[in-house]
Amino acid sequence: MAPSRWSGHRPGVLGNQDRNGLRGTLDHQELELEQMNRSSSFLLGTITGVVGLYLTMHFVLVRASDGFHVIPKIAAKLDMPYTDIRNFRIENWQRKQPLALAILKANKGYLLQDQALVGFRQATQRMLDQFSTPAMQAKETASF
Repeated sequence: MAPSRWSGHRPGVLGNQDRNGLRGTLDHQELELEQMNRSSSFLLGTITGVVGLYLTMHFVLVRASDGFHVIPKIAAKLDMPYTDIRNFRIENWQRKQPLALAILKANKGYLLQDQALVGFRQATQRMLDQFSTPAMQAKETASF
């Protein structure tokens, strides 16, 4: 029978138990290994959480009819980490104007190609152009 890691008791072995009665029979090396496993698990979980939070704040995953797209957000927020736009109509886009602006800024305006959206797309593009500064436009042009 294999020793139970959590019971603090190995069959046939009696040892002094600490106050909690959990680790009295574990030797020093096993304790260090268990603490390192807990520390590395905590560190890995923390790093995963930080990366997940960063991605959620700065990008939105958009599902369109041609697949998935990762779109940088206009402003870093924790709202709308995922949006399915396959059945979006003009009313949906009017409620989700920051998403429409982000899609246009990411040069993926073809995702807004519904005939009913042509006027909305043009108005949104004008608004995006109005708020873009010349320095910002030069930076975007230089990055391509």
